[in-house]
Amino acid sequence: MRKVLVIDRGNDSVKGALFESGRITARWNTEGAVEEIAAWAAESKPDGAAVSSVVGEWNNLCESARRGEGVGRIVIAGHDSPWPFTLDIDSPGTAGPDRLCAAAAVADRGVNDAVIVDAGTAVTVDILSGGTFAGGAIMPGLGMMLRSLSDGTSALPLVRIDTDGMGKGGIPPGRDTESAIRTGVLGAWRGGAANLVRLSLERFENLPPVFLTGGDAGLIVDTISPAPRLYPDLVLQGLNYLYNREFG
Repeated sequence: MRKVLVIDRGNDSVKGALFESGRITARWNTEGAVEEIAAWAAESKPDGAAVSSVVGEWNNLCESARRGEGVGRIVIAGHDSPWPFTLDIDSPGTAGPDRLCAAAAVADRGVNDAVIVDAGTAVTVDILSGGTFAGGAIMPGLGMMLRSLSDGTSALPLVRIDTDGMGKGGIPPGRDTESAIRTGVLGAWRGGAANLVRLSLERFENLPPVFLTGGDAGLIVDTISPAPRLYPDLVLQGLNYLYNREFG
């Protein structure tokens, strides 16, 4: 039974999972401490590991930590990895590996045409067209929008969004400053992402499926048409694909 440790290093946190025969059997989260990665490897004793990181200098530290725990086979996701699609973008080296991993998980399902939304620290809306990664759009995530509004003004507070409500913001007008911020930011974020999906779909003659992933996916799922396919672990699944593609 093959055991693969996959690690997704985002802007704010690190997610890890252990795949055994293609299924996730364990999960971890950390704020980014490399020591935690070594502990995950020591606990799971994987056959190998694959990592996607938007923080370039973190890759070498993470690789050293895993090798210290005896993990010999390690894949670092990059634009030149063996993806199940071609890259038709102007600057392949700048494409986020998390975006490519999510697209790989979709393509591995036999899907050649799709719009892929990842709602995390940033929101990405990417296009698979005819088995080609055609690029997409990037916009600020919900938390980033809230922080920028507070940081860029002298009087507006940092407001939190209650995710338990699945993103159902109030209808304007907000009756105090905080509710006005929640209504405005949530409306702009949800509407902006939904509009990017709509514009992305317009390039297709036949409407393709929309895949949705990311920590804030539940806050946006009801705004997207057609109804998206919700897969919380697309990036992790793409990393598992990449490892198996690399090592057979």
